[in-house]
Amino acid sequence: MVLRPLVWENQVKGVGAILTQNYSERQLDSLKRLRKNLHLIAYEMDGLDQKQMDSITTAYILGDGMAPYDFWQLDNVKATYLPGNVLGGIKRLQYDSKVTLGDSLIVRGLYEKPLKGTQIVLEDSGGNGLDSLAIAKEEELIFEVGSTPKIAGTFVYTLITKDSLGEVVTRDPLPVQVNPSRVLKVVILNRFPTFETKYLKNFLAENGHQVLVRSQMTKDTYKFENFNRPQATLYNLTTDNLADFDLVILDGGSYANLSSSSRRALQAAVETQGLGVFIQLDESTLRGREVFGFRFKRNEEKEIRLPQWPKVNVSVGPVLFAENARLQPILEAENTLLSAYEQRGFGRVSTSMIVESYPLVLKGNLEQYAYIWSRILSAVSQKDIPIVRWETEDDMATPDVPFHFSLRTSMSQPTVINALGQPVALQQNVSLPDEWSGIVYPQEPGWETLKLAEDTTAVLRYYVATSTSWQGVKAYDWRQQNRLHFQDSKASAEMTKVQRLVSRLWFFIVFVFAMGLLWLLPRLEGN
Repeated sequence: MVLRPLVWENQVKGVGAILTQNYSERQLDSLKRLRKNLHLIAYEMDGLDQKQMDSITTAYILGDGMAPYDFWQLDNVKATYLPGNVLGGIKRLQYDSKVTLGDSLIVRGLYEKPLKGTQIVLEDSGGNGLDSLAIAKEEELIFEVGSTPKIAGTFVYTLITKDSLGEVVTRDPLPVQVNPSRVLKVVILNRFPTFETKYLKNFLAENGHQVLVRSQMTKDTYKFENFNRPQATLYNLTTDNLADFDLVILDGGSYANLSSSSRRALQAAVETQGLGVFIQLDESTLRGREVFGFRFKRNEEKEIRLPQWPKVNVSVGPVLFAENARLQPILEAENTLLSAYEQRGFGRVSTSMIVESYPLVLKGNLEQYAYIWSRILSAVSQKDIPIVRWETEDDMATPDVPFHFSLRTSMSQPTVINALGQPVALQQNVSLPDEWSGIVYPQEPGWETLKLAEDTTAVLRYYVATSTSWQGVKAYDWRQQNRLHFQDSKASAEMTKVQRLVSRLWFFIVFVFAMGLLWLLPRLEGN
């Protein structure tokens, strides 16, 4: 009676309706008619009541859905997701939260169910309007607004939607880190002078970068040009002379003509010194299937349009990147990877399907030309070897919601501390020992930081938005993840086994019977 033992017994469980934001009353009424004794379970983004979950084997999720970090609570339940009422507004958003000073900040998104006369306005951190767009038709719209930051630092831009009367409907933050531009030391190696190199070297020189150009005139004769730097020459490549540069740009023919010692030096400089290498595809390389480790497949398209400028054509080569999990995108358009890089040791190697970008300059499309090369240069030139590389799953965090981050470092036991100086628990990747991951739960909106205790200059800055920010984008994202996660939900049996306490009455009956038997036996023996 004191130990209170348990027994297993069969029990029929019920059906629950998990109500999330924007659920449909009509769907709920239909479920009530189909399922008697339907359990209504409210979801407030802070988990589910475990007692209510223990009473059901089947669940219908209504509305925008549950937060992905709460999916585990339905692992033992047959769950079906029923999307709720679709509200109008911004559903998808894309922009670079980190830009280099001089680059354009481009904000793109999808506006669903717009009303005629709706305005989308981009404001800076001081409340000054930078760009705007008026919606003329009541149909789904892919919009784009942008600006060019003038100073470096951390800022919070704002994307505002207004109705036809100019009243503010939504106001959402756009955290942006504008990194200062730095002077790059670039060497360009060409098998012969080209228009592509002519305009590229001018672009680099006009932006203050130090450039050395080596063009091959004959078999043993080279022409050297120096911009923003002392006159110098460069013949064979060694790890010593490559240490003076941040980036090497060379065409496929020049790479093919490198001596074996120069190739080894180039590879070593990439892996150990953090040198960046950009390969310009040319006729000799386009006929092949592989260049400097990049593999290609054939392509029939000759021109492509960047999503920011749908009226501007860009020339591309007759090849595309082959599938490679190590590729990191730099430029994409029309579901095509235009430029990408691979991390190799401390450095990066890159190439691009855009074989001729200089016609953009000839046609007066200077902004598009600068955008392409600024993105490529900032992605590949990683000569400064950081002690740690930070990565995050999202650009923005939310108070009291888990924010996942990871870091890669050569330190054997790194320690990460938050803004309060408290250590953050880290988990090491078994397959990649130099990769660590962690989770923090930010409390207040605003800029937050994580630092490496061993080097407080290694900082991750991230922005914490209010829980009411970007409701439409969150709802759209949650709907997609709920639909994908619960489409293969496995059914639980309607009859399930549960544990039940054994009634104390049975122990009492057994006790009384035993005591009565002990009392009766001596008297029976006496007779």
